[in-house]
Amino acid sequence: MSRARRLWVSAGALVLVVAAVTVGVTWVVQRGQRTEREPPPPRAGVEAITIHSVALGRDMPALVWLPEPLEAGHTYPLVVLFHGQGGDVGAWFHAIGVDIIARDLIAQGLIPPVILVSAGIDDSMGIDSAPSDDGYDHGAYGTWIADELVPALVARYPVSADPRDRFLAGLSMGGYAALHAVFRHADRFGGVGALSPAITLDTHPERAWMYPDEATRDSFDPLRLAATARLTGLRVFVGYGATDYDWIIEGSQDLERRLTARGLPVSMSDPQPTGHESATWQALAAPMLQALLGN
Repeated sequence: MSRARRLWVSAGALVLVVAAVTVGVTWVVQRGQRTEREPPPPRAGVEAITIHSVALGRDMPALVWLPEPLEAGHTYPLVVLFHGQGGDVGAWFHAIGVDIIARDLIAQGLIPPVILVSAGIDDSMGIDSAPSDDGYDHGAYGTWIADELVPALVARYPVSADPRDRFLAGLSMGGYAALHAVFRHADRFGGVGALSPAITLDTHPERAWMYPDEATRDSFDPLRLAATARLTGLRVFVGYGATDYDWIIEGSQDLERRLTARGLPVSMSDPQPTGHESATWQALAAPMLQALLGN
């Protein structure tokens, strides 16, 4: 499979992550109705906040990491991160250690100082959807991501005014959500990172509700948007594990084919020797941040 670039995580970053990341974290999973998840444990240097969503009618949780020290009058790139199904906002910090990885990359001069935000999307796939009794959370989640989340962060933190400095990324379900939002609103973002993204060539049986008709799939499915949407100038990173789910590997490879067929560059890391798990996403976090933020 062709790759536009091959990016490798530094050994130093990986050692730091292994030493610092909290292990044994249990994420709340309850299918069929939205569950009020227990807040993740405190983490030094990470701020827990809520952002009110008019679209969803409630406050949504987020964790925020700011580079230190903040320079007066300076603005920073923003990377918003989404968790997987059954996860919560703590996944990127407690299970992956993205703050440790970012701090190491910044110290090495491989990426600029950046603001990282892990934002909650429940078990929604990150799209607008009508109520349904199918084990997923439904509501205006796509509107929350595209129209409310980033503006709220820009209003609260020193985020760059340039849309090209704003990125979405996610793992598994969150990878789908990030691709969906960025491909539908490419003028608002500089790129997208997708780790083991839950994208499928065919309709996944338990997710038939996502695409009630072909017109909806054409406007929602990241694979179809990869072939039709105006995506020029976006940075795209895709990664997965060698023993990941077959349908995720196939979907990720097809995404690369569709984008490269249009002459759009895609950064892909060689598959990690792991599966659909935190070890995979931990190893991919550094090359993803470099692909999105590096020179």
